[in-house]
Amino acid sequence: GKYALVFSYSGRPPQKFLPNIFHVWKHAKWADFILMMTEQDAKLLDKWQLRTMYLNDVKLRTVDWAVPPNMLHHPEKDWCGPQDLIRLHALSLEGYDAVAYYDTDIELQGDITPMLRCAATGRLLTTNGGVGEPMSVGFFALRPDRRLLEAAISFAQRAPFSEKTGWAGAGFAPSGGIFPGAECGQGFFHTLFYKTANNASQLALADVGLGAPGALVASQIDRCIWNYQTSFQCSEDFDCSRVRAHHKPDHPGSNPKECMKSHVRWYPVSTAQRSKTFGFWFPIFQQEANVLRVVRQVRRNYPDSPIMLLTDGGQVDFTEVCKLPRYGCIFERAADRKSTRLNSSH
Repeated sequence: GKYALVFSYSGRPPQKFLPNIFHVWKHAKWADFILMMTEQDAKLLDKWQLRTMYLNDVKLRTVDWAVPPNMLHHPEKDWCGPQDLIRLHALSLEGYDAVAYYDTDIELQGDITPMLRCAATGRLLTTNGGVGEPMSVGFFALRPDRRLLEAAISFAQRAPFSEKTGWAGAGFAPSGGIFPGAECGQGFFHTLFYKTANNASQLALADVGLGAPGALVASQIDRCIWNYQTSFQCSEDFDCSRVRAHHKPDHPGSNPKECMKSHVRWYPVSTAQRSKTFGFWFPIFQQEANVLRVVRQVRRNYPDSPIMLLTDGGQVDFTEVCKLPRYGCIFERAADRKSTRLNSSH
């Protein structure tokens, strides 16, 4: 088949330009490499960046916009939309059997042709995210179709966004809640292509002839293999040699079983360090899955150290979870502490 791997930048590209292009070339030299930027931003590429592109046969594709024209939700400042939504242009790169979009910090570590062959059958492929969010926009693969981009523009022009209810009121979680990144491409892509019972998604897809059952098939593949983002939700005995594309982490943590990028090595905590007495205090707010993942990692390396979780708000109660041996923590609310101090002062 004819395949392409797609990357993008919005704004001035960083000094460390296309940091994983060597690994892309090593594992996918049979594919075309395409960098998407707006014409205005492409003018910011310096001679060294252009040289990197030339030496690695990366083709520049300039696009008309980073944010869909006449988009209903378009904050003026501090919005992650441009860097996420410019990648929508990958949906319409017709002429390829399949394309895969990758964030530039993803390192290829194995053969990705099985995933591309699956996408070439007409499926839109994504993975969930590294903190439990239903979709990561750092990777997706599909058979390009101009109608998909047209549907995205139509959705952008009619779908409002709310921090409480997400895009077009559809939420960004199975229960209808909101995860970090919901306002950006992750929530946008997930609502449009996966929550097709939503009225705005239905209308956008119907506008371009993709509204019939089975006209769009969006599936998710194993994040631990195709878009590795920490060991969260991977099995305890997961074999790191199975990773084909590694996203995060980019530095060692406390988990000796964590899969690493090729230039990163995990150095265990020495026995002398373990013998010292350490305590861990985490100020927290919501983010249940992340909190528990961190506590598990600490507990693996410091089985006897006290761990306190202190929340200053939110609805999650960790009291019963902290009683479990694998966590062994103490949970308190800041409001309870304040109340205790006030009562004692009287």
